[in-house]
Amino acid sequence: MKRILLIFAILFSPLTSNQAHASVESAHIHPAAPQIVTEDEEAVCQVFSFIDVFEGYFEKYQNSARTRSLDNLVSFKDFCNNFYQYSYSIEDYTEKMSNQAISLQKPFDANVFSESTNQISPRNTIIEEAFPDEKYILGKELDNSQPTPKDTFKRKPIISNENINYEEIWEGDFLYETLTDLPTDHVAFIYETSQPSYYGNYIQTVEAVASGVNYGFLDDTRFVEKGVVIYRIYRAHELGIATKAKNFVSQQIGKPYAGVSDFFSTDVSIDEDNWYCSELIYAAYYSSGIDLCYGTGFNHTTEVCAPVLLTTGKFSMEIPVMELNLEIRTASFESSFFNSHWVITVSNPNNHAVTVYYNSKMCFEGDGLNWENLNDVDHFTLEAGKSKNVNIAENFFATSVAFSWCSNGIRHIIVGTKLSKETYTMTLLSSEIEES
Repeated sequence: MKRILLIFAILFSPLTSNQAHASVESAHIHPAAPQIVTEDEEAVCQVFSFIDVFEGYFEKYQNSARTRSLDNLVSFKDFCNNFYQYSYSIEDYTEKMSNQAISLQKPFDANVFSESTNQISPRNTIIEEAFPDEKYILGKELDNSQPTPKDTFKRKPIISNENINYEEIWEGDFLYETLTDLPTDHVAFIYETSQPSYYGNYIQTVEAVASGVNYGFLDDTRFVEKGVVIYRIYRAHELGIATKAKNFVSQQIGKPYAGVSDFFSTDVSIDEDNWYCSELIYAAYYSSGIDLCYGTGFNHTTEVCAPVLLTTGKFSMEIPVMELNLEIRTASFESSFFNSHWVITVSNPNNHAVTVYYNSKMCFEGDGLNWENLNDVDHFTLEAGKSKNVNIAENFFATSVAFSWCSNGIRHIIVGTKLSKETYTMTLLSSEIEES
C-alpha cells in the first residue's frame, strides 16, 4: 500500500549561477506544519552587540560607585563614548571610572549612539597602537581537545564580567566589527562558544586576516573596542545548516589570505585556495544551502562580498521546517540539436553511502511524486559527503526531475519543477511512499 505525504515548495539556488538566490539545503522530513518565512524576511538577525557588553560594565560601574558613595555618576551614553578616549581595556576603564581616577573627556571623538551612521568613529592613535586588529588572533594550529595554552594569547582575554550573558551567542553565528584599524569592516565566524583555555572558557572564532585563516577569540574588550555585533542566520541551527557551515570553515584553517587579484569575485568552493573575511563566511553558508546576500542584487561570480552585505540579505521565499537526507541543485542547462538536458548536482550530506534513484528523462510532476510511470529509472551509489552531476534529458511536454532513495521501507522522493534557464533555480516538492 502506498501513502503519500506532500511536503512544501522550496526555492533552491544553484552551485553555479549567474545570480545570487537564497537557498536552504534539505534533510529528514517532518510531517508537522511548516513555519513560513514571510515576504522579505531578514536573512540574519542581530542577537547580541557591544552595547550589551557596555550595559554589563555600566552596571558594574554603578554598583561600585554606589558602594563608594560617589556622587555625580555619568550617564550610560557618556560612559560608553568616554571609553574611546582612553587606551584601557574595558575592565580597567570601568575600575578607573568607578574610582574617579579618570574623567569625561568631552567633546567625544566617537559617538556610538549616532543615528547618522552604523559605524563608530575611529579611536585615536593611542588606541590603534594599543589594540591592533590581530591582537585577538591565536594562530592556525590549535588542538581544541586541549585547553588553549597561555602563550597562545597575544593579550589576556577579558572574560570575567558576571553581568554579561554570553549564552545568547551560538556556534555558527558571525561577528561583525563596525570599527577596525582597516579601511573596511571585518567579520568572523563563531566557531566555539565555550572553548577551555588557561584563562578559562572563551568564545573562539575562525577568521580570515592578513596572516591567513586563523583561530581567534572574542572577549569583552574586543566587543567594545571593535564595535562588535553578533548576527544569527535565520533557521540555520534547526535545519542543521550551521553545523555544515562550521564543518566548511574547519577545512579552511591555515589557508592564506586572498590577495587583491582575488577580490574580483566571491568564491564558494570548499577547495578554494585563499579567503578574505566575508568571502569565507558567505561561502560557508552558500555551500551549505543559504545565500546570505539574497535580495541585495549581489552577484558572487563577479563581485566582492563586502562584510556589510552579510547583514542586509532577505529571504523572499518559503522555508518549511523540514529535513531531507539528500540534496539536489540545478547546476546548468546544456543544449544541442540532438541532445538538450539539465545537469543536476546531487549531494549526500550523510555519514553513510546512499543509493540514489532518478529518472534520466524529465517526467510529469504527479508521476514523480507517486514514483510511477517512470520508464527511464537509473541509479548510482553516492558516498558520504560526496556530490555527483547527473544529466536529465528533456522529454516532450514533461517539465520535472525526480530523485528518490529508500530507508526502513519508505521511499523518499524529491521532485524538482519550474526549472529556470535564466536563474538556474527550481521549486522542490517532496513525498514519501511506503514500499509494498
